[in-house]
Amino acid sequence: MPLEGSTKNYVSDLIKAGSDALTNLYYLQFNGGELEKITNALKVRSGDFTPPAFSQTTDTKNFMTVSVDMPKPEIQGDKKLSFTFRVDENYLVYEALVAQKKKTSISNLGYINPNVDKDGNHFTVQVYAYNGMDTGVGDTSGSFKKLYEFRNCWIREINGLTYGYDSSTPLTVKVEVSFQDFDDPENLLFV
Repeated sequence: MPLEGSTKNYVSDLIKAGSDALTNLYYLQFNGGELEKITNALKVRSGDFTPPAFSQTTDTKNFMTVSVDMPKPEIQGDKKLSFTFRVDENYLVYEALVAQKKKTSISNLGYINPNVDKDGNHFTVQVYAYNGMDTGVGDTSGSFKKLYEFRNCWIREINGLTYGYDSSTPLTVKVEVSFQDFDDPENLLFV
């Protein structure tokens, strides 16, 4: 019987914490393209978000016996990001992402539409992280801080769903997105 009482406390604490009990997840918000057709599922919780990494290149200058690395006016890095999300309650988002990919790529030809910035062919991804300030029960708007905004995005890859009876783990989908422009208000992308 003591086990039942202690379990009851853990369960009640989890219920009091609400849907944001796991604060180490990111929220991704999508705007534009096929994703505009979804009115109630524009935000997705993601546990595995990988932002792009950029770095400034250097050039070695030699003078007599001294070598100095000087920064070059060049930044290297791939303009792509990836994230993973659960499909169960976000199936509409998964369907919209697949429809969005069809607008910009023909998979069997390896073709990407060059008019990504035209109406309906691109979308925007905004990434939020937990800020640590709860504003009240049910209101989580002040609890998250905007980390990135990626514009003129297109989907490079969506791994398909694999259904099976041998596992009870939730279905997840990994999405890789490329972009043309971005904002980095926290200055996190340049190393």
